[in-house]
Amino acid sequence: STMSQYPFPHHPRPTPHQIFHLSHNASQADIKSRYYELVREHHPDSAHAQHIPASERHSRFQSITAAYEVLTGKSR
Repeated sequence: STMSQYPFPHHPRPTPHQIFHLSHNASQADIKSRYYELVREHHPDSAHAQHIPASERHSRFQSITAAYEVLTGKSR
């Protein structure tokens, strides 16, 4: 199915927690496992993402990676 389990937010400038569909008290383990699920689902080369224009796939993937860095404390 093309229905995403964790759809990318449609509104502009979603927060990292909105992108990850996680609450503010999510553990680092939750964040990491969700990141892998999001990568699998939203990676530009993923079969799940082929109905989305390439530029959109790439920007989503960059947003997911940036959100992960914020959530894991690697970026402020």
